[in-house]
Amino acid sequence: MLTQPLPMSSPRPRSVLGTERSLRTDAFFLFQLICSFYGLNDIDLYVGGLVEKPLIGALVGPTFACIIGDQLKRTRDGDRFYYENPGIFSSAQLAELKKTSLARLFCDNGDHISKVPFNALLRPAAIATVPCAGLAQLDLRKWSRDQISNKNNIFYYLTNFR
Repeated sequence: MLTQPLPMSSPRPRSVLGTERSLRTDAFFLFQLICSFYGLNDIDLYVGGLVEKPLIGALVGPTFACIIGDQLKRTRDGDRFYYENPGIFSSAQLAELKKTSLARLFCDNGDHISKVPFNALLRPAAIATVPCAGLAQLDLRKWSRDQISNKNNIFYYLTNFR
């Protein structure tokens, strides 16, 4: 993800899209693209974003990567129940959540699962599997009544609501 802010108020779209080097290299395609507009400075943001070379390991180029990354960050920061926001979980609960994995979730909730890929988002053929017993378990004692005494914690209000 790009870390620089989007130059939304920039009068030159080229500063968002980069230069000719960031566009795909098919010469005939570039010629048609430039002829469709008044030159590189006139290319529409959406069209220019679609014809950018994808970043390494990505499906989109730098412009769309920046826009998508910025939107995801704003969505996360605007979500008042996002798990890392203050007051949602205690530090002990947050530590428990961070040590667990999607692979462990599959082990705990699947039927007759004894081995899973360590990174559950990758295809099993591409990576080695690990036994469920070797994955860190979620310690639910961190959510017991004694642990939920902090009035800044949302679970305090949920468990003491009458």
